[in-house]
Amino acid sequence: MNITALEWNDEIVKSLIPNIVLLSIYIMTGIFGNGLVLIVYTLRMKNLSDERYFIPILAVFDMIASVYLGSFATYECLNQVIFSNSIVCKIAEFFAGFTTFVPIFVLLIIAIQRYLKVCHPLKSPIQRSVKRVSLCLANLCSFIIALPIPFVFDTNSFYSSDYGILGMRCGGVKDGETTFRIVYSILLGTFAIVVTSTLIILYSKIGYTIYHQLKVNTTKSKQTQNDSDKEGKTISTEISAASLSGDVQLMETENNQEQSTVISDPNSLDAKKNMTTSTVNNSKQSGSMRRQKTNRRITHNITIMFLIITLIFLLCYISKVIVLIIEGLNKDFWEEMSTAKRSGVLFVSDMFIINNIVNPFIYAFMDTKFRNESKTLLKRLFMFCLC
Repeated sequence: MNITALEWNDEIVKSLIPNIVLLSIYIMTGIFGNGLVLIVYTLRMKNLSDERYFIPILAVFDMIASVYLGSFATYECLNQVIFSNSIVCKIAEFFAGFTTFVPIFVLLIIAIQRYLKVCHPLKSPIQRSVKRVSLCLANLCSFIIALPIPFVFDTNSFYSSDYGILGMRCGGVKDGETTFRIVYSILLGTFAIVVTSTLIILYSKIGYTIYHQLKVNTTKSKQTQNDSDKEGKTISTEISAASLSGDVQLMETENNQEQSTVISDPNSLDAKKNMTTSTVNNSKQSGSMRRQKTNRRITHNITIMFLIITLIFLLCYISKVIVLIIEGLNKDFWEEMSTAKRSGVLFVSDMFIINNIVNPFIYAFMDTKFRNESKTLLKRLFMFCLC
C-alpha cells in the first residue's frame, strides 16, 4: 500500500483521539484546580502561615507543568511520524524537563521543612528569606539538570516496513551522541534514586516521630484525666470540710441571741479562695494545652497531606521511568510499535502529568481551612454569576 507520511500520521492520530481527549482533561483540570488554590490563597488566605507557605508556590509550578506538559504531549500525538523540526524538538524537550524537575525539587524542600518542623520542633522555623533562596536554588538546579537535554534529544528518521516510507519523530538521539546520552541517562537515574531515597528517609523519620508523639499524647491524656479526678476529689473534700466548719460556726451564733450578724470562718474563706485560684490556674493550663494540641494537630495533618502528595508523585513517575528504561534499551521501541499498542503505551507514559493536577483535590480533602474557604469562594462566584 502506497501512502504518504501525512496519511500515515493521520491514521495514527485517529487511534490517539482518546489520548488527546484525556490530555485536554489534564490541562483543564490542572488550570481549574491549581488556579482555585491560587485564588483562594490570594483572596481568602492572604496571611500565609509557616505550615502552608509552599502550597501556593507548588500550585504555580504544577499549573505551569500541567499546561505545558499536556500541550506538548498533545502536539506529539498530532505529529507522531511528521515531527521534522529539530530546533522545536530540542527546545520543547528542554522545557519539558525543566517544568518536570522544578516541582520535584519543591517537594524535596517541603520534605526537609516538614522534617525540621516535626522532628526538631524546638529549633527556630526556617526564615522566609531562606525559603526564597531555596526556591531560587530549585529553579537553578532544575535548569542545570535540564541543560543537556537539547544535546540528547533530536528528530530521528525511521522506516516503516508496512508502508515503505520514512517518518520523523522527536526523541532521544540514536546516532552520534549516544555516549553522551548514556552518561546523561545514568546521571538522571542516579538523581532519581537519590531524590526518592531522600524522600523515603525523611518521611520515614517524620512518620515515626508523629507516631511517637501521638503515643505520648495518649499516655499524657490518660494521666491528666486521672490527676483531674484525684484533684476533683480533693477539692470536694475541702469544700465539705469548709461547709462543716461553717455549719458549726452558724450553730454557735444562733445560740448567742445578742449577736446580729454571722461571722464567717476564716478557714472556710481560705478553702474557697484556694479552690478559685486552683480553678483559674487549671483553666489557663488547660487552655495552653489545648492550643498546643491544636497546633500539633495542624502540623501533623499538613505533614500527612504532603506525605500523600509525595507518594502520588512517586507512583505517577514509576510508569514514566519504566517507559524511559525500555526506550533506552530498545532504540527502535516506538518505531516498531503497532498503531494499536501506541495509544496504551502513551497513556502510561503520560500518567506522570497526573502528579501536577491531583494536589488541589488532596488539599480539599485533607485541609479543612482550604476546603471551607474554597466553598465560600465558589458559592459567592456562583451567586455572582446568577445575578
